[in-house]
Amino acid sequence: MGGGSSSLRTKSRSSADLDRLKPTAEQRTPKTRSRLASLAQSSSKQLSKLSFKRKNGNRDKVKSFRDLISTWPIHDIETLYTELETSRILSLLKISADCARPTVPSIEEQLFLSEAKDFALRIDNIVYPIHRRIIVSRSDLVQQLIDEQDLSELHLSFPIGKHFTHQELSMFIRYLYTGCWSGNAEVLQSLRDWMKCHRDLSTDLRCAEKMALKDGDLTIVLTSPSDGEKPAEACLPDYSIRCDSSIISSRSDVFRGLLKHVPDTTLSQSSLSEARAIVAGRAPHSPLYYAIQLIHIAKFFTLDKLTQLCEDMIVSALCQESCVSILSWAADGGSQYVAHRAQR
Repeated sequence: MGGGSSSLRTKSRSSADLDRLKPTAEQRTPKTRSRLASLAQSSSKQLSKLSFKRKNGNRDKVKSFRDLISTWPIHDIETLYTELETSRILSLLKISADCARPTVPSIEEQLFLSEAKDFALRIDNIVYPIHRRIIVSRSDLVQQLIDEQDLSELHLSFPIGKHFTHQELSMFIRYLYTGCWSGNAEVLQSLRDWMKCHRDLSTDLRCAEKMALKDGDLTIVLTSPSDGEKPAEACLPDYSIRCDSSIISSRSDVFRGLLKHVPDTTLSQSSLSEARAIVAGRAPHSPLYYAIQLIHIAKFFTLDKLTQLCEDMIVSALCQESCVSILSWAADGGSQYVAHRAQR
């Protein structure tokens, strides 16, 4: 009797142990199963968008992750799902913010790709257009040969014992603008020695800017608003700056149109008012204030790179105190990109 009873208790205990070792889906109550079903249904649409490549490595990772969470309590799984869903929404906001403004090439690429070049090098009967200011500041050889002459084209001959292909010369023109070279290093060194181009790009660009401020062929004057009866006149505190017409035409569609006498009907009158307000003597009180004001001038002159730099400055100033006011300004036509960033 005693032995039989002991055997039954052992069998009963073994059955209970087996029940506890069954898959967790069989142990869950109807309420728990309902919550899991709801969770699975809400996430099925998002999970269906995921792309799992048919590779052994990926399958092993999925299986490992599945085995890991199979023993988790339902509360932990719901918490994980909430975190993943939050990350997904933040990722979508980031993508929408990045898409809110187009990609703008760097200043160097913008000048290189521009068609508003005012000078040309003729080498081996092939013409290579280039900005006069760029080649003069980058090449001491060209600067010496021009020697303040009003030339639009310069003929150059290869150095004795040297010859360069059209592709190498085209790559070197790009190098003069961007400082990037993807060819043979010895060829680059030979070209630099021939052209007497030994300084780095940033140094030459700063030199070009100083030269343009001194002897540029274009003077821009921002005048104060005038009465309807009197024409606008340049007077203090109006602001003027000297620059190269070819360089600024490469940077701004507005100036390109003005220099070609082509009217642009898409200019923002509010941006023009903001520009006038700034040049009238309103000093900025902080980098944020300055950026918010300057962005209107950048938009008015269609200086896309400057516009994005102002947007980056405004975004970097986002905090709990300024977020609401910046979002209000951005949503009211200030900047779609800043508005998306502020919403994050």
